[in-house]
Amino acid sequence: MSKGNVLYNDDGTVNGTIEGTNVLSTGEAGGTKFLREDGDGTCSWQAPAGGGGLTGTSIKTIGTGGDYADVSAFLAANSSPYHGVLVSNVTEDSDIAVDGKFTLDLDRYVLTMGAFQFVYGGVDADVSIIGSGIGSGAEIDWTYTSAKRLFACFSVNSHMYFSGLEFDNNSTATSCYLFDNGNMRMSNCKFYIPNINQGGVLATSASDLAYIDNCEFVGGGTLVEQAIILDAGSQISNTVFSGTFKPAALNDEVLHIRTGAQANNIMFDVDSDIAVNITNDGQINGLSSDQGRGIYVNMKGTAGHLSNADLGAQSLNLSASDSDYCRISNVYSTGALIFGDIDASNNQFINCRFSTALTLSSDRNKFTNCDFIGGASVSSGADNNGFVNCQFGADAGAGALTLTIASGSNNTRVVGCMTDAAISDSGTGSTLSANIVY
Repeated sequence: MSKGNVLYNDDGTVNGTIEGTNVLSTGEAGGTKFLREDGDGTCSWQAPAGGGGLTGTSIKTIGTGGDYADVSAFLAANSSPYHGVLVSNVTEDSDIAVDGKFTLDLDRYVLTMGAFQFVYGGVDADVSIIGSGIGSGAEIDWTYTSAKRLFACFSVNSHMYFSGLEFDNNSTATSCYLFDNGNMRMSNCKFYIPNINQGGVLATSASDLAYIDNCEFVGGGTLVEQAIILDAGSQISNTVFSGTFKPAALNDEVLHIRTGAQANNIMFDVDSDIAVNITNDGQINGLSSDQGRGIYVNMKGTAGHLSNADLGAQSLNLSASDSDYCRISNVYSTGALIFGDIDASNNQFINCRFSTALTLSSDRNKFTNCDFIGGASVSSGADNNGFVNCQFGADAGAGALTLTIASGSNNTRVVGCMTDAAISDSGTGSTLSANIVY
């Protein structure tokens, strides 16, 4: 035998080194065994000591040629902890009852749920479903014709984790979203939302929390609104919205961040202007759009936060009567800041820029380092508002735009501001100091 050759029993030879990928498993299946040298000149496939799989749990194959035809059959025949891996595309023919610890590896295959659901199996569930990445073929799809959840009626102490897969919701009824109880974490996933209302992820109470990171949500038509509603400590970060959603209008929001929820670094790469709602102490930090689309932001309730947002040609609306104690910073808009003729008060704005003229009709609002390119006016009945280091009028100056303080307004404070033309003050108790016309 020459150097670099391997001699087979049939006297044939092959040049070079045999790689691990060239060693056949000769009928073994399940992905749980290892190749052992037996000490007698032979090797054999062996299960690890203890009879379990490589992870300590017996891994079962699901699909054509596997241990079980579908996931529901696999769970029905085994007990927790479960660990299954798809070896082909699988179509379920019944609900999947989950109890205990359940890990499902989709690999590169599709799990078709049709009209069926993952349902509560009587024990708190700890579900982990993973795939080989977006675009790999790993996918769960479902089609509901009435209001249902893919993961339904789990206990509040259940946990769900999804990574490296795509969700394809083909439902035709309103309120066919992902889950309704428990704690859900989703990372590196892509979610196709059908042309319905509430077809994405809703986590609207302390019993259903969602944590979404590095994902993409694709809108399926102009009826898509309330795609993501988060409340009570849920979070969404580093996420893109693409495709087609309902065009921007008051209360037709695509994303709604409610009491105690947070959104960070959200990008809209969509076909039209869209709307976002912030309610109570919901917080959004980092909001932008591509393709020149605008983002209409409606802030309602107490203590909402908006920062680092480019709204394009759309507006920021605080016209609800209870839009109080909101904090807005580093917001850019060629649209308007809308207050409306109601008492939205005690709001604070820092480093913001609005191109359309501001009409301020409420009390105790504070503006610092803000630009009002279209000028601004303080209406009669608007009291105790303040402007510090603000600009009223175009950057080039020498125009007619300014700040107008109407008769019937009280105690407006304007300090260190720049205006196209002299401030017009007909109010009572105004304080004007160190302002310049440029």
